Amino acid sequence: MGFRRLASPRIRLAQTVSFYEAPVDQFGRGALQAQFDADPISVLTHTLDYLVGEQMIERVDVIKVDVDGFEAAVFQGAEKILTSNKPPVVVFEFCDWTEGRVPGGWIGAAQEGLKDWGYRIWRLKDLLRGKSPLVDVLTSGFETLVAMKNI
Repeated sequence: MGFRRLASPRIRLAQTVSFYEAPVDQFGRGALQAQFDADPISVLTHTLDYLVGEQMIERVDVIKVDVDGFEAAVFQGAEKILTSNKPPVVVFEFCDWTEGRVPGGWIGAAQEGLKDWGYRIWRLKDLLRGKSPLVDVLTSGFETLVAMKNI
């Protein structure tokens, strides 16, 4: 279930990945797979767990993630933070078509993984109106989501 089903490898410590930048008229559509006839650039990556440990940060209260469909991979690399005794609030974007283009991923992966770790998820607008969390994982559309535990 959840993140453990992701086919993409987990990033540990530091890893260099190839990233394909998008043309200016396609801003925000860069990707880890070849597109737009672009040559890849090398990008050094680290997990959030590694960065928090390296900086000796004792507690994380909020995480905001907007990585155009790769949210599940970010959350995988923050397992220690997200499953800690004092887990942070997580604010992230859901967009069906961006999650759908992630190699080895699937639409709803980020939500499923967080739910497996005990998070409840709201549409931001519903949380602000005092409504209940989502019952099912969203699989279509675009929403800003908020995930929380222990409330």
